[in-house]
Amino acid sequence: MSRKGYTYSIIRYVHDVFSGEALNVGVVLSSPDGQIEVRVPSSLVRVKSAFPDADINTIRNALENLTLRLDDAAPTEDFKSLLERALPEDECSLQLSELGVGLTSSLKDAAEHLLDRFVLRCDRDFEHAQVTENKEDKVNWHATSVKQMTSANDDWYHADLQVM
Repeated sequence: MSRKGYTYSIIRYVHDVFSGEALNVGVVLSSPDGQIEVRVPSSLVRVKSAFPDADINTIRNALENLTLRLDDAAPTEDFKSLLERALPEDECSLQLSELGVGLTSSLKDAAEHLLDRFVLRCDRDFEHAQVTENKEDKVNWHATSVKQMTSANDDWYHADLQVM
């Protein structure tokens, strides 16, 4: 199967533009022939957990509107121009990353892979982390192993932590 180039951007929810705190909430890809693929997660639980005052319905609506604008795009339009038109700068809560590129035999498969890599993997890590608090409300972390790695100039330490 031949592989074709594609361009992509990560959709980010920016909770506070002044602090710059953001979470990845989707991806958008384009092939040279103008095919567009947009992927967003089915749940925004990580956003709500990170930013309890975030209005999830508003974020979901903004993602749906962005998807509709991209679906209605002219296939010949330049991808960067298309993104700028689909997500004007005044819509501050959703922002797009710098453009990235890749090769794939299937744009749909690439969209699923990038969604998994940039969004869902973080969601799975979040959902599986179970932090317990002791009587003093301190988090209990248990270091399962510590490996010392040395380089020519510095000592580096790598800790594998297990949440208990």
